Amino acid sequence: MDISHDAIDINDVVKEVVGFLETEIEYRDIRLELNLTNDLTNVVTDKGQVQQVFLNIINNAIDAVDKGGLIGISSYVKDEQFVRVAIKDNGSGIPKDKLKYIFEPFIRQRGKEKGPGWASRFPMESCSGWAGESMWKAKSAEGPPFLLRYLSGPRTPKEEDHVTNKGSAGG
Repeated sequence: MDISHDAIDINDVVKEVVGFLETEIEYRDIRLELNLTNDLTNVVTDKGQVQQVFLNIINNAIDAVDKGGLIGISSYVKDEQFVRVAIKDNGSGIPKDKLKYIFEPFIRQRGKEKGPGWASRFPMESCSGWAGESMWKAKSAEGPPFLLRYLSGPRTPKEEDHVTNKGSAGG
């Protein structure tokens, strides 16, 4: 697979993916909280692969929460060198006996009917090709289960300093 390296606005990619999933989010009455800082530099990466990673992780979050659940997505700068995107939900989390399989291909956490079991592995494999890193933390009050980190690239000035969108996917 060819990997392109383009300067992209990571917030735009998050918004595009949320747009793809908007109907499902609304149907399941899921509350979506976007906390996307506009004080980001662009990241040089493969946009299509980043979209796929976000799509997989957010789809997993949709599957993990009950009707009326919460998914939070935030972006921020860390150490001026990295742009980070954190994705969290208020689902039940992954059982402790399944944690060691989180990035194994074809391992399903929720049974046969819930997909092929490769969604967690894909972010790890994809990130290695485009200066990104996917990290997963056990569910705790200390932060998001998924954290994606990208090397900062050229800065693109923004009119707004910060965007916060709370409520359903429709805004």
